[in-house]
Amino acid sequence: MNQLSSLNKVQILRNLANSAFGADRKLRLWKDNGFTAPAPLSVKHAVLFREGIDRGIWVETGTYLGQTTAALSSRGWTVYSVEADAELYSRAVKKFSDTSNVSVSHGASESVLEDLLPTLSGPVNFWLDAHYSGSSTYGAGANSPIAGELSVIEKNLPSISPICVLVDDLRCFNDDAGKYPSLNWLVDWATRNKLVWHIEHDIFVAKSGDIAV
Repeated sequence: MNQLSSLNKVQILRNLANSAFGADRKLRLWKDNGFTAPAPLSVKHAVLFREGIDRGIWVETGTYLGQTTAALSSRGWTVYSVEADAELYSRAVKKFSDTSNVSVSHGASESVLEDLLPTLSGPVNFWLDAHYSGSSTYGAGANSPIAGELSVIEKNLPSISPICVLVDDLRCFNDDAGKYPSLNWLVDWATRNKLVWHIEHDIFVAKSGDIAV
């Protein structure tokens, strides 16, 4: 993935302020808008909590403001999070400096996963959210790293099975510019690796068959 300049401080502060916007009000607005994607973060978190393998760890690409990292770690899961933007990475390191079950890495997600996944074993949950999805999220103009991320996951499947893979912002994958793989590509990847898949609230979910619901 191309490395772009860091988000500026004004953008980060604006996003932090927006993240404090009441969850109940966000849910009402989402309902009033006909449940149009993207869903509020609380809804996405509910999907992760329900679909994740209880005994597994979490690998998150795209730490961003650390909200999902915090939600997962607060439930006792070990979380490895990857952030490509230098300023967001620095903020995340400070945010989770006293959280023993969170480890934050800096770099392109595909490269970090290449080094990280061979050190893991047993069941692993993946929250893949490092791709650009509008507004001031990281990676504008760059190709999505998702194909590279899934390639690394596939290569390490013998040691990290069973798995649950959740790919966020599926609406972005209808991309005429070719910066994202197609939905069919994701389905083919899941089928090739004997994963059961479905789509829920703009999230592509693929799980090992013996744990899929």
